[in-house]
Amino acid sequence: MRLVVAIGLVLAVNPAPESKQITGWVRATRQGDYDLALATVEQALGYSKHRTAFYEQLVFASLDAEQYASAQAFLYTVVEIEGWNAVRREQLATILAIRGTNAPALRLDGPDLTLIDPLAQARQYIAQGQPPLAQATLETALNNLAAQSAEEAEAVYLLAILVVLDATGPNVAQAVTYLDRIPADSVWAERAGRIQTALASYDNVPLTDAHTALGLILIEQNEWALAERAFEAAVAVNTVNSTALAYLGFARDQQGQDGLPQLRAALEIAPRDPVIFFLLGQHWRGVGDDAAALEAFGNAQLLDSDNPALAVELGEAWRRMADLDSAAEWFRTAVELAPDDIRWTRSLAAFYAEDDYQLEAEGLAFIQQAVERTPDDAHLRTSLAVAYLQVGDISQAFEQLNVSLAMDGSNPRTRYYFGRIQEDLGDVYAAENAYYYVIDQVGRETGYGRLAAAALDELRE
Repeated sequence: MRLVVAIGLVLAVNPAPESKQITGWVRATRQGDYDLALATVEQALGYSKHRTAFYEQLVFASLDAEQYASAQAFLYTVVEIEGWNAVRREQLATILAIRGTNAPALRLDGPDLTLIDPLAQARQYIAQGQPPLAQATLETALNNLAAQSAEEAEAVYLLAILVVLDATGPNVAQAVTYLDRIPADSVWAERAGRIQTALASYDNVPLTDAHTALGLILIEQNEWALAERAFEAAVAVNTVNSTALAYLGFARDQQGQDGLPQLRAALEIAPRDPVIFFLLGQHWRGVGDDAAALEAFGNAQLLDSDNPALAVELGEAWRRMADLDSAAEWFRTAVELAPDDIRWTRSLAAFYAEDDYQLEAEGLAFIQQAVERTPDDAHLRTSLAVAYLQVGDISQAFEQLNVSLAMDGSNPRTRYYFGRIQEDLGDVYAAENAYYYVIDQVGRETGYGRLAAAALDELRE
């Protein structure tokens, strides 16, 4: 029995993330023994308690095993439990992109095959650079989506952007009409408001600049594929728009493509633009060339020496190259440039805590003073908890982390360190749950998601 076909049989009881069963499933799947793989899943389902998390881990395991059809099927099982949302649609679009543009857009529903969620399909088309297909899919979907629903709100949000970026010219009036359909209490209302602000500029600035401004707002909303389309539209209008070119490369980088050609082209047009050097530094960091990233951030800082954000990037670059003294110097510089900006205080506090840098000499005192000045800042509280964890004061670490969780319980960084402390306290189950939460929020490829995935791997050994 093929595992993909059999997924509908294993929906019975409260599944959960059980590392041995997941490992066994991966092994059996790689060996092509689908009956054994299915039996392994069913064994886990017999006593597990966290159904969604279990299937989420099977999605990740399927991807690791290069079993993309299984990953898609397991993702549909997650959706059967909790419904579609933006994260699930992006995950599906990623899986479909890996499987190829001609992969069948199908979902399992008992014995029948039906079309997948049209919003996910539309996002796939957008990511593939096929806006007309996305627009047609969404326009058809509107006939079947419930009025005033979150799904309808997402559909008209996407349509508004697509009609503005249409190759024949922006239809701002139609975009506004679409956005006006989003209820004020919708989760999409704030996003829609930002887009409407951008639309107002289409009557006042050159089209290439209006498209660029829209792309920047889409980046703020983590709509990378749409942002890419916006910057492409800006460059199509004006091929020497260096800002749009640079951000086009940046948007492509964020989606696993190679944005270096666009970044280099932008730099040729504007060789003294610190923003382009900053984005180039992000590119080199993303591909693991820390020396090139350091050089790019250094060039940006020379051109904009009073910018604390660039000082922080230099600090991070030195940090990644294990030169903590140089890193500390730049993190401190950022605070000196803007002492009242909490962002740079957070960066220095996180550096002291997470890198265990001079905590007993100056680091712990700096973090404590920062928390005293801003007691309601969850990020600083988490840094204080991590610092206490580093110096071995588990009780203080646990206390501060609980305060931070009460302030912002959804923060992946805080949840990751909550897992770390639970490990130290011997509660493996709580630690695993914390790590799974982080991975669910941010994925397992970058940042705290990668750390959480590594921690889970260690727990499984």
